[in-house]
Amino acid sequence: LMDGMSVVGDLFGAGKMFLPQVVKSARVMKQSVAWLQPFMEEEKERAAKVRALLLEAAKQTCGEGGADSVVTLADGFSYTPYPGLSLEERRIEVKFAAELAADPEYWEAEYKKRFGIVLDRNSVQELSPDYARDRDSRQKWSVATLEPAGAFVDWMFKKVIQSATPGDVIVFNAGGQGSGKTTATKDLPEDSSLILIMDGTLQNYSRSKEHFELAFDAECKIEIRYIFMQWTSALHLIVHRALDGAGRIVPLSRAAKGHFQAPRTTLSLAEDFLDQSGFEIVVRENVLEPGGGNAVIERTLEWLHDSLYESADSLMAEASVLLPQILNHYETDSQNLERLMAQFLRETRSVHGGFVSSDRPEDGGESQCSVKGIKDQSGAAQRSGEVETTFGASREDEAKLSFEDLVPANAVKSSAGKILLATVKGDVHDIGKNIVGIVLACNGFEVTDMGVMVPCDKILDKAVELGADIIGLSGLITPSLDEMVHVATEMERRGFQQPLLIGGATTSAAHTAIKIAPHYTGSVVHVLDASRSVPVSTALVSEEQRAKFVADNEARHVTLRETYGKKKERPLLTLTEAREKAFVCDWATQDIATPAFTGTQVLRIEGDSPSISSPGGNSPPSTSEGESPSVPATPRAPSFLSRQKPVKIRQGRKLPHWEQEGATYAITFRQGDSIPATIRQEWQQERARLTNLLQEGGTLTEEFYARLQSLFREEVDAALDAGHGSCLLANEALASALEDSLRRFDGERYHLLAWCIMPNHVHVLIKPLPGHDLQEILHSWKSYTGHLAKKQGLCEKPLWEEEYYDHLIRDEADWFNQLCYVLKNPQKAGLTEGFRVGSQICARWAGAARTEGDPPSEAAGSQRRSEDESPSLRTLRGFIDWSPFFHSWELRGRWNRETGTFSSALQDETTRQEAEAQAAKLYADANLLLDRIIAESLFTARGVFGFFPANSTGDDIEVYADASRSQVRTVFHTLRQQQIKKDKPNFALSDYIAPKSSGRPDFIGGFTVGIHGGDELAKEYEAAHDPYNAIIAKALADRLAEAFAEYLHQQARFAWGYEQPGELSDEDLIKERYRGIRPAPGYPAQPDHTEKRILFDLLNTTESTGVELTESMAMHPGSAVSGLYFSHPDSHYFGISVLGKDQVEDYAQRKGMTLDEAERWLGPWLGY
Repeated sequence: LMDGMSVVGDLFGAGKMFLPQVVKSARVMKQSVAWLQPFMEEEKERAAKVRALLLEAAKQTCGEGGADSVVTLADGFSYTPYPGLSLEERRIEVKFAAELAADPEYWEAEYKKRFGIVLDRNSVQELSPDYARDRDSRQKWSVATLEPAGAFVDWMFKKVIQSATPGDVIVFNAGGQGSGKTTATKDLPEDSSLILIMDGTLQNYSRSKEHFELAFDAECKIEIRYIFMQWTSALHLIVHRALDGAGRIVPLSRAAKGHFQAPRTTLSLAEDFLDQSGFEIVVRENVLEPGGGNAVIERTLEWLHDSLYESADSLMAEASVLLPQILNHYETDSQNLERLMAQFLRETRSVHGGFVSSDRPEDGGESQCSVKGIKDQSGAAQRSGEVETTFGASREDEAKLSFEDLVPANAVKSSAGKILLATVKGDVHDIGKNIVGIVLACNGFEVTDMGVMVPCDKILDKAVELGADIIGLSGLITPSLDEMVHVATEMERRGFQQPLLIGGATTSAAHTAIKIAPHYTGSVVHVLDASRSVPVSTALVSEEQRAKFVADNEARHVTLRETYGKKKERPLLTLTEAREKAFVCDWATQDIATPAFTGTQVLRIEGDSPSISSPGGNSPPSTSEGESPSVPATPRAPSFLSRQKPVKIRQGRKLPHWEQEGATYAITFRQGDSIPATIRQEWQQERARLTNLLQEGGTLTEEFYARLQSLFREEVDAALDAGHGSCLLANEALASALEDSLRRFDGERYHLLAWCIMPNHVHVLIKPLPGHDLQEILHSWKSYTGHLAKKQGLCEKPLWEEEYYDHLIRDEADWFNQLCYVLKNPQKAGLTEGFRVGSQICARWAGAARTEGDPPSEAAGSQRRSEDESPSLRTLRGFIDWSPFFHSWELRGRWNRETGTFSSALQDETTRQEAEAQAAKLYADANLLLDRIIAESLFTARGVFGFFPANSTGDDIEVYADASRSQVRTVFHTLRQQQIKKDKPNFALSDYIAPKSSGRPDFIGGFTVGIHGGDELAKEYEAAHDPYNAIIAKALADRLAEAFAEYLHQQARFAWGYEQPGELSDEDLIKERYRGIRPAPGYPAQPDHTEKRILFDLLNTTESTGVELTESMAMHPGSAVSGLYFSHPDSHYFGISVLGKDQVEDYAQRKGMTLDEAERWLGPWLGY
């Protein structure tokens, strides 16, 4: 999964994948991960333990004793590092030891599954997938993992012994490399009490003796099976296995040591334990015969003693002569011959870290004993491990390795890096942050998202707890910028060094450089959008890229600060001069609109029906065996027969078929043998009778129609429900295949709404998508299952009747009846098993269909139509401007309302087409979810707006308690442009309200709207591991809030009387081609967010709409909009860019603030 998401991240970074595709891919991953979570948690614990043991193994290996140290990683799991390993091999040894010791019980179970009761170090090595990857890997691992494998053998041997019962038999297979132990012992009888076969060469006397003593202490029996093969014969087998058998190439120095040492160890063990009760030894010689066969000869201990080799060196000398002759049978190319010779006879010296050697200090020496009772210095020396070997590496020759050599930094790193994300205190906006988190996760980063409104201390404490590599802050409203400065200051005070990422709609590279970066000595980087987050984060955690990136980033900050310094040097008008250049009009003659009412009106807008269900899992559930139908994660609503669209009638072989684009159908299709011929003949006779009546002059009576309908309803239904024919669909496998077929193209060719698979027929409620007709869809279902039935031998004739019955759903009552019929057909037919029922519909319908209630009445339908005429979410849908929706998904361009298409701003033709295709899919998915939101009333829109008597006094706007204007209810404070402009006024919002001194009564309006339910729906999708629909849900809530604001502004203009219904199109509304403006506190014309509190108090907003203000003046829920209404014909939007200190002082005095407080709220606009 992570590899797949890494590919997604790479494609997105390269501009070959668009953000919606990335988030959809993340949804697949999240849902898969959720299913795997229990396994992953277990694996995480195991991986953490492996990392800890890896560090411990490296520490002990590099301890004071160096490679002579005994490494102990678990109870009963100890080993001495193998001498002379290269750096790469030593890393393998440490890693393998950590993996085995982390969970030896798991590896014990895996070992037994693969190798049974035969315990061998070489088999233990094969537990690692790295071992068997290729021949080169086997070469490295065969030496590097020998000691950890031996430690595991010891651990497992002890565990077997602990559970052994007296009399159990343990066999030790022994012999030199290539002796053919398995072949030579296959005819030996196996004792029924055999519990373990130790398959090794018995080179290590100390280890083997310990095993023997443990076994005898447990009252077990021991049998040694020693297989001897002449060295020259063993050479042939070793080469044959390596080349023809594609095995590993064993260094002949190691094989020679085994042939030299194994019989000595065996004789020493026999000397020690021959008198022990339960001990037995068998010696056999395996003789290679001409032609490739072998003969097994029984031998004695005396014979084995007489056959001891003089030295390992003598065996190597012999091998050097014979090897070229043997290799000539396998390879004729001279270069390959030289390469193979070098591998078999390779020197023990390595390019790094000393030597590659096959001997251990306790392996060596020469036993002089002939049989029991002969003890000498040489044998004692062999048993103590003190005899010096004649070749190989000494530990003193090894280069000293450091901890860092064995454990590189990336060896214990579990991800590309840990990133902590949070929306700062007082801010509730997180769509962009959520998208950034998904993109970073797709690129291998471990992302922790703390959510919204997170205080500074909690962010920093969490960063310490996680060991975060990077901290990312997000915010939308301007007060969040000050909170980011506070976080940077605290990071500096607490000694943090992690890079700090800054992002959000109001942030900028300039503000980051000027206001935030000076407070923190660590790296502070502004991230424009999700696509930039990956290269920035990658560079910051990269040892190779970090220094250059940080230097370049600081150079950009210096440039931005210098540019800002030059801007601050630009002269401003004084506040007095700016006021002298204010916008003026002839208030004596100015048209001032009078609203139809003063005070407030409250609106509560919901969807078309009450909410009954919420999203769940990803895949649509189904039921069988008499269970109740269920409603899946993405329910759908039907569409009905439209009188405005054409209806096509196509004549089938027996029945007419009605077709209308966008309609919903009820379909029934059946098995070919589901209605017996006798019944069909009765229907034909009845039809002939009715036809004769008509031809004889009969009138088209209601009785005639009723009888005709019964032929195709009651009688057909009854015949099908009677279960005639082979009823192959009662077969679980075939029914399951049919259900899979129904779902296969769901969402691509059609919307599958409900279905019922009966034993011999099928009912489906379906809505074909544009470009796909019903006949094509049915053919795909029938051909697949028909072919499958024949293939499985279930039928010889065609499975399905060619003709089918379809019905266009006319209205809600018709839909309800059809739905009830489909979902209750098994119950009606008296079935308790052998059927499958499922639905993917709005909970409103599914819930009703489960009950015995009546379908929606005409009265109810009338009431709904009446509600549709009043504001509803469907009404707001028409006011949505979709362009910002696409921008939130980093699809830049414009939405064309007339054509219903998105035009990308990308220049490259191919990329632009791909972007527009993704936008079309995104738009379709958003509208599918919006259909559901409206149908199930998942969102509630609450708003308040009003008009109030008002006049301006300078840069303030007085709002009066009533029409008498004798009492000031509240005051709005505005700010004035101070930049020097030629021939243009310096605007303030108060300019659009008649001055009190003019004597003209004027009015100001205000509004607040909020969409409730977006966060809750998003959380439910997140709980279902569906970030794609979670982000769409939040983005739709934002779009509906803006749409509600546009709708309410339209109602305000109607109430003001200067615009009439129908006068402007929806496009005019979205393009704001109308009189008046609705500026919001905290935005360009009035950047002070504290003005929202005055507006909220005036409108009684929180009580009326449920929208609240945070301490930073952010609105909660985040999908909310507020503002003031101005009706002046010349009013337009403008921005405050830079403020002089004289105006800030004046503003603070007018508002009753301290200068410091005013400067804090207006920080980004201060020009001093």
